Amino acid sequence: MPKRPPWSYRESKSHLEQKEEVYFLHYLEKIYRTYPVDRLSYFEHNLETWKQLWRVLEISDIVLLITDIRHPVLHFSPALYDYVTRELGKSIILVLNKIDLAPPALVVAWRSYFKVKFPQLEVVCFTSFPKEHTEEEKDPGTVLQKKRRRPARDMRSVGPRELLEACEKICNGRVDLQSWAEKIAAAEADGETDADKDTDTSMPAPSFLFRFVLKSRSSISLC
Repeated sequence: MPKRPPWSYRESKSHLEQKEEVYFLHYLEKIYRTYPVDRLSYFEHNLETWKQLWRVLEISDIVLLITDIRHPVLHFSPALYDYVTRELGKSIILVLNKIDLAPPALVVAWRSYFKVKFPQLEVVCFTSFPKEHTEEEKDPGTVLQKKRRRPARDMRSVGPRELLEACEKICNGRVDLQSWAEKIAAAEADGETDADKDTDTSMPAPSFLFRFVLKSRSSISLC
């Protein structure tokens, strides 16, 4: 993946942008010079997208990478993992989402694979639609054809507590996560207020996480 060239606060905005543009053009030229087109998969050619990623990674203490359990390797980038953990020295939490759509054995297998292959990952399994798996649902070959059903009213999301614990472990007191813990505890105890009854508060929505990022000097970012 392209990496932001070295920079400092002494540089002007125009100088920095020009340097990034030149670097990115050289990056693209090297890619196409090294590999034939038929060997390349689709990748992002928009520099603005990469610039946003660079800046988000720089200001974040934790990166949440959310993948679909049905084929997580399509969404997980080993290059991003190496860049964040080795070069930036930061942490990644891999969220294996929609585990209700996969057989339990497949969920366990993917979790084990990522823990062994990428030891610096914190892996959390998540679903907003927990359910019991019947015998006919245990065939991994039917995973991609599955559709969701609305859960019963007394069913709660699987994963919010584990995600909070992973963040607490990484932040180690540097970020106040108390409001998040309170929302999860309220949902687990069925203690939602009237205003919250129509929303799922067991897992903070992306907008809640983004508000949290804005209010905290240390931040957690979604990918």
